[in-house]
Amino acid sequence: MIDLDYADPAAPAIAPDHILTVGRRVRRRRRAAGGGSMALMVAVLAWTATVMLPQSGSVPAAFDPAPGKHRPSDPVVIVGTPIAGWRAFVFRSTDDGLCMGSAAYSGPDQGYTSYVCTDAGNTSVVLPGVWIQKPTFESAPLDGKHVLAIGLVRGPATTVTLDFFGRQAIATVVPVQKDGWEGLGAYCLWLSTNGEQTFGTANVTDVEAWDSDGRLVTSLP
Repeated sequence: MIDLDYADPAAPAIAPDHILTVGRRVRRRRRAAGGGSMALMVAVLAWTATVMLPQSGSVPAAFDPAPGKHRPSDPVVIVGTPIAGWRAFVFRSTDDGLCMGSAAYSGPDQGYTSYVCTDAGNTSVVLPGVWIQKPTFESAPLDGKHVLAIGLVRGPATTVTLDFFGRQAIATVVPVQKDGWEGLGAYCLWLSTNGEQTFGTANVTDVEAWDSDGRLVTSLP
């Protein structure tokens, strides 16, 4: 199993028809000359949070997975379609760090949230230029067959494709519209583990960002 250093609550059912893995790649798209930038979000982890919020009735649509950790002018950005009540999210913290995580907006784990933030004090949280980051695995409870992953990209990308254990997955890029972070986007995927019990970012390969015209923006091997 992958060690996420988070609690391991009971796993909810995940509807297979919502999984974004789309089968084995048959044809490779030709890479743009030069390969593409592989600059990453270089920052030091400052703190993590894993909390259970009060569960009194249904979670309202305005549910905030990180109350008090971001300014009212910097609301949480929801990334992707919920699976079994879970959503991935990104937000800018009150000390201008960049935070990513996941939360259960409904279902048996309703109110559970966890996120990781970067230290904005010593380095640029979001580097300039065009780049893509491999996704990191989230602590959303699994059914033993799927894992939630979220990543960042900067540039005119609208779609991200990648391979996980040799199977291609596709995600839509959601803009993270914050002052000073122009061009930043986030993407998330529910990835099939294909029965594997041990995995990590080394199993994520051929990460490519594409613009709305189908042109390669940047990539990582």
